[in-house]
Amino acid sequence: MSKQISIEEIKDNPYFWYFYIKCFRGFDDKNELNLDEALAVIDIDEDELNKWEKNFLANLNDENISFVTGELNAEMSFQIEFRENEIVFFLNEVYIGNLGGHFEAWFLTWDELLAFDKYPSLFLLLLPMTGVELQQTELAKELTKKKVAKHRCV
Repeated sequence: MSKQISIEEIKDNPYFWYFYIKCFRGFDDKNELNLDEALAVIDIDEDELNKWEKNFLANLNDENISFVTGELNAEMSFQIEFRENEIVFFLNEVYIGNLGGHFEAWFLTWDELLAFDKYPSLFLLLLPMTGVELQQTELAKELTKKKVAKHRCV
């Protein structure tokens, strides 16, 4: 049976956000560091994280998913599905990409992501589906830092 997750359940949950960020594909060319390796600097209780992940991922398969969904207004909805081996993103029931073994994204632009700025959790959830141009990098870093700090994610 699929399970809906509320934004309130994940908003201030450091285990969720740590897990979520681990799913991003990222590499720092300058420091030759993968994103998941960079997370090692975060002080998090590994035992509790492992328990949380095991519970969160329990019973996920092709038939059973966990998902966050909502309506932004009368014309726009979103759904993010947590499946056994991937996270799948939809806007208005249109597939926009996934994080998983067959990673693909129909990138949002930075300006399109900014339209979700008044929805802090959704902004962070859609961040991996966003293409940031070189001239937007510093602004993106600063705003993302503020969102993460405000959210007390990790």
